[in-house]
Amino acid sequence: MLQRIGRALGRPAGAGAPKNPPPRQSAIKEEYRDVYEAYLTQKASSKIEPFLRLLYDNRLVEWGGNPRTSDLKTRIKIQKFVYFAQACFGLNFDYRHTLYIYGPYSPTLANDYFCIQDIKDVPPGKPGSWSREGEFLGFAKRHNDVDWLEIASTLVYLRKRRGVPLDDLVESAERIKYKFPHGRIKAACAELQRAGLIK
Repeated sequence: MLQRIGRALGRPAGAGAPKNPPPRQSAIKEEYRDVYEAYLTQKASSKIEPFLRLLYDNRLVEWGGNPRTSDLKTRIKIQKFVYFAQACFGLNFDYRHTLYIYGPYSPTLANDYFCIQDIKDVPPGKPGSWSREGEFLGFAKRHNDVDWLEIASTLVYLRKRRGVPLDDLVESAERIKYKFPHGRIKAACAELQRAGLIK
C-alpha cells in the first residue's frame, strides 16, 4: 500500500485534474506524504541485515543493491531462506510466518527487507554467533530454486507448525500447492527427510 501511495504522490496530475486541489484533498495528500516519508526512513532489524548481506554475497539472491527494486522471485527466496534459517538451522530472527500464497510469509520481514536502502551499505559479516552458517549455505546453494523453496518450506511449515503426520504430509501439501505435480512434492519431502529437516 505504501508503495502505491508513493507512486501516487509522485505522479503528475492527469488531464483535467484541478491544479489547486481543495483544502481537504490537499490535507489528505500531506497526511499520506508524512506516512510515506516515515516509511522511507524506517530502519531494518539489525538482526536481518547481516543475513541478507550473506545471501547477497553468496549470490543466492539478485538485486541491484536496493531491495525495493528486486523482483518477486527474489522476494520469495528471501522469505523462504529466512524461514529455513529459523525453522531448521537454529537462527532466530523472531519473525512469525504464516502460510500464504507462496508458502510461509512474514509481513514483518517484508517491512524490514524494504527498509534497507542499499544492501552494499551493510557491512559483511555473519548474523551473530551462528554455528550452522556453512550447513545453511550448502543447503541454500543446492536448492536455490524458487519453486523448490516454495514446496519445501510449505512441507516444513505443515510438519513443524501444524503437526501434520509424515504419512499425510505430501497429500496435505498437494491440497495447498496444487499447481505443482505430485512427484515434485514427494521428491522434495523425501529430500527434506534425508537431510533431517523434517522428522
